[in-house]
Amino acid sequence: MKKVLWPATIAIIIFLFMAPQTWAAEIEVVEPEKVGMSGKVLAAIDEFAQVGMKANYFKGAVVLVARHGKICYLKSYGEASRGKPMQTDAIFRLASMTKPLVMAALMQFYDSGKFKLDDPVSKFIPEFKNLQVAA
Repeated sequence: MKKVLWPATIAIIIFLFMAPQTWAAEIEVVEPEKVGMSGKVLAAIDEFAQVGMKANYFKGAVVLVARHGKICYLKSYGEASRGKPMQTDAIFRLASMTKPLVMAALMQFYDSGKFKLDDPVSKFIPEFKNLQVAA
């Protein structure tokens, strides 16, 4: 099982970093109602973003909502840098984002039954089997 776990995780991480660049030129936004979403409910995102920016939680953001493989909401808020408005194709630095990305991939494996939360790490990485603590 360890041969499947790590390559798949790496593939997911690479996909997450490369996908936005691939999609940037071919984004099509459909009406929310066509994919079973409510336009009125999605409009509440505007208020949420404005409140967050006013409270200085963030300076700018890009929100994308998709359902059934179709984008039904795509909007940018605030500034990318001082005096420069945020664009929907903005590229963000993902400092210290490895852990959340890996955990998202691991939870997908957990959901599909590939491992249990109480499985020892040594089941997947044999080098951890007989660890000794130095005195």
